[in-house]
Amino acid sequence: MPQNIDGKLEYSEREKEYMAFLKNPYLEDLLVKEIQKQVVRETDTIKTILLCANGRLVENASKTSFNLIINSSSGAGKDWITEHTLEIIPKKDWVKRTRISEMVFTYWHNPKYEPEWTWDGKIFYNEDINNSVLNSDVFKVMSSTGSTATVLVKQKPIDIEIRGTPVMILTTESASPSREITRRFSIVNLDETIDQSSAIMDKKLELAKTGEKLEYEQEFTKALELLQRVKVKIPFADMIKKVIPLNKASHILMRTHIERFLDFIKASCAFYQFQRKLDTDGYYLAQPEDYDNARIALQKITSNPFMIPLTKTEQKIIDTIKGLPQGRYSAKDLEKYVTFVTDRTLLRKLKKIVGYGLLKIDSEYREDVKRYVIVYEYEPFINIRIPKYEELLKNDNCDANDIIDNCDKVVAERQNCHNCHDILQPTTDNKEKISTNTLPDNDKPSSDYDLDKELKKIEKLKDKPTDVVKETPEEKANWETI
Repeated sequence: MPQNIDGKLEYSEREKEYMAFLKNPYLEDLLVKEIQKQVVRETDTIKTILLCANGRLVENASKTSFNLIINSSSGAGKDWITEHTLEIIPKKDWVKRTRISEMVFTYWHNPKYEPEWTWDGKIFYNEDINNSVLNSDVFKVMSSTGSTATVLVKQKPIDIEIRGTPVMILTTESASPSREITRRFSIVNLDETIDQSSAIMDKKLELAKTGEKLEYEQEFTKALELLQRVKVKIPFADMIKKVIPLNKASHILMRTHIERFLDFIKASCAFYQFQRKLDTDGYYLAQPEDYDNARIALQKITSNPFMIPLTKTEQKIIDTIKGLPQGRYSAKDLEKYVTFVTDRTLLRKLKKIVGYGLLKIDSEYREDVKRYVIVYEYEPFINIRIPKYEELLKNDNCDANDIIDNCDKVVAERQNCHNCHDILQPTTDNKEKISTNTLPDNDKPSSDYDLDKELKKIEKLKDKPTDVVKETPEEKANWETI
C-alpha cells in the first residue's frame, strides 16, 4: 500500500475515509453495483470496461492492451453502458467525443500551446466511430503509440509532436476493423437476448412508477482520484502460458494476447494498489485475485478458443454456418441464410474468418455451373474455459495447447479427471456459464455480507469535515483495517 499520496504525510478526515474505501476487498463489486443504478445487468461488460479504463494507471504496459471496441446493434445500449461506466471515473482522466476526423490527433493538444499535456494516463472515448476513421493510418498509429506528424503550413513542413497514448474505448454498430486494428483492439459484444430486453423494460417501468431518479454517489469518484499511475510485477507470470492456446492460424495473434492478459492483471493490481504490496524496486506485486479479475475480462472478449477478436457480424456469420447441416457451402449457397449483410460484405467477412482459421476453405466442382467454386465448411472447435487461479494451481497438467493440438487423445486420457474436465471442456456447445465472481472461492463474501451496507459508508462522507489533521497510531490502525 502507498505510504503517502503525492508526498503527503498528513491527511484530512475525508481523505482517510477515501483511502479506507480503496482498501475494501470488494471495491470492484461496490463500483459495479453503483453503475448498475443506470445499467441493467451486463456485469461482465461493466467489469471489462472498468478494467480497460484502469489500464491508464499502469506505467509498464503495452500501449494497445486496453483499447476496446463495444460492438452491438443500434438501440442495444452500447453508448449508454459505456458512458455510464466511465462516468464513475474522475472526469480529468477521460475525454469524450461524438465525432472526430481522421487527422484530429495530429493537431489536438498541440504541445506548442499545451506544453504540459500528455495522453498518457487518459481515456479517449469515441461514440459510434465510423469505418474510415477507425481504419485510417493516423488512428492506427495513435492507438498504439505516440508519434510525430509532419504537416505543410504555408508550404513549409512543420513537425507536430503527439505526446503519449490514451486508452481508447470506442463504440460502433457497423464499422469493420481491419486485421491491423483487430490486433490493437479487443471487441466486446453486448447481451442482445429477449431476457435482457425484458429486464431493461422492467427497470424502466419501475423507475416510471416510483418517479425515482438514480444518481451516482460522487464520493466514489472522489475516492478514485487518489489512485496513481504505478508499475506492476506479476510473480506468477510463468504459469500463464498453459492457458494461452496456439495453432497455425493464431500463434502470431497470441503474441499480442498473452501480453494483453498480463496487462489486464497489471490493471487489476493498479486498481487495487491500496491493497497490494510494494517491493524494494518500487513495483506493486499482483496477487491471484488480479489473475481472476483479468480472466473475467479475457473471457468476455473471447468468443473462440484462439482468442481472436470477432465483431458481432462475424460471430453471427459463424453461428449461422454452424447451425446449418454439416457440409460445404459456397458463398452463393450461404447468401440465402446470411441475410443480415450484403453479398459483397459476406465475401469479405468469409475471407477474414478463413484467415483466422475458424472456417475451412476448399474448392469443388459444381455440375450446375460446370466449374470449380470456392466452398466453406464449419470446423467444430473446443470451447476452452480459462481456469481460475485456484484451478490452475491444482491442475498443473491441464494445458490448453494439449487440447488444441490433439483433442481426441487428450479427451480420452482425461475423461476420468473431473477437474481437467471442468477447466477444458471437450464440447462444441458453448452452454457453460462463466462465473463473474472476481474472488477465489475461499474469499467469497460471507452470507451476512451486504453491499448496501458498504455503500452507506460512502454516503456518510458527505458530511465529513475537510480540515487537515495528523493521524494518531490508533486512527491509522482503525482505517487500515476497515
